[in-house]
Amino acid sequence: MAHAHAADSKELPAMLRSRALRPLLIAGLVVYFLYLLVAMAPARIAASAVHAAIPQVWLTSVSGSLWRGHAGGAQVDLGEKVLSLGEVSWSLNPWTLLAFNPCVAFNADSAGPIVSGTLCQSPFGSTTVKNVNIEFPVSMIEPYVHARASGQFSLQVSEARLLGRRVEALD
Repeated sequence: MAHAHAADSKELPAMLRSRALRPLLIAGLVVYFLYLLVAMAPARIAASAVHAAIPQVWLTSVSGSLWRGHAGGAQVDLGEKVLSLGEVSWSLNPWTLLAFNPCVAFNADSAGPIVSGTLCQSPFGSTTVKNVNIEFPVSMIEPYVHARASGQFSLQVSEARLLGRRVEALD
């Protein structure tokens, strides 16, 4: 019996027999599994998550993966009015998953508003947005302010931290 056990251990690569490398190998396999999970998960999971977190936001005609996705249309319900954001694309930064602080770069581009930036979700519930750029014709807000308006609106946010619906920090 001892002879058979010794023969089996000789068949294993030396790297697998090393106790020091086993945790590293297991960690590598876990990271690879998470990569496959995120890379293969359909983008509709992201659309559902966005709508669950912000019920006023709708993404339609969703394609791609959780990693890199695209929505053919996006809209925000503002009471009786609807603000169309046009097409939206996003990409998830894989390194931020390892830090348990996933960050998504997003871009909404249409004939009306243009919105882009990066959104990060901490495991402690706070949300950080970085390098956000919002631009749209001022005429888009006419129905909300009941006044004539013209020109271009532009807002740049270097970084903001949100906790729920409350702004904790803004730069």
